[in-house]
Order: sequence, then structure tokens, then C-alpha cells
Amino acid sequence: MEECKMGEGMMKAGMDFCSKVMGSNCQPGKEQQGLDEKTRELVAIGAAIGAHCQPCLTYHVEKARELGVEDESIAAAVEIGHQVERGAMNAMKKFSAEILQKDCGCGPEGCSETKAQASSCCG
Repeated sequence: MEECKMGEGMMKAGMDFCSKVMGSNCQPGKEQQGLDEKTRELVAIGAAIGAHCQPCLTYHVEKARELGVEDESIAAAVEIGHQVERGAMNAMKKFSAEILQKDCGCGPEGCSETKAQASSCCG
């Protein structure tokens, strides 16, 4: 498979955005005890997916490729990020439904029209 290189401008934009959001924690060469640089980039790829941070993902995929991380490993990190994302989304859907039921006193089947019209939480 031919290696895909992103433009230096996109790399810089991703790095600038990441630095604004993460501060010095996103800077290249920032040592994290116990993790080598390739592993840190794979973790960052999964985190970027979970955070929906497109500039971060752009930066960290390119950085991983520069370090020699294989596309198969990058794809695995992306998939794990999506799994975490789906788990968090499902948990939030359940939590938000529980909060709505708790706050308005509706049952699991939802609010009736009469109750919905009388309640500010269901209207």
C-alpha cells in the first residue's frame, strides 16, 4: 500500500489546534513515563476519535506514520476509538433517558399527551 502523506500545512494546523486545546501535553517529544512514542501516538489517535477532534486525528495519524507505525496498527487504534465512542454514546443515551423519566415522573413508555402538555420537562 502506498503511504499517504498529509501536507505540512495540515500538520501544522493540527498541531496548533492540539496545542491550544491540550497545552504542552501535545508537543512532540513530550515524554510520558512508561509509553514509547509509537504507543503514545496510537493512544492519541483513539482519543482523537473519541473527542471528535479532526485536527488532532490528522496530526496524530501523520505523526504515527512518520514514526513508522503500520497502517494496520493505526486502523486498529481508530477502531478502538470508535468502540469507546459508541460505548460512551450508548451510555449517554441511556443516562439522558433516565434523567428525563426521573425529572418529569413519566414511566418507561414515555409521557402521555395530557401529561406532556402539563409538564415543562416533556413539552
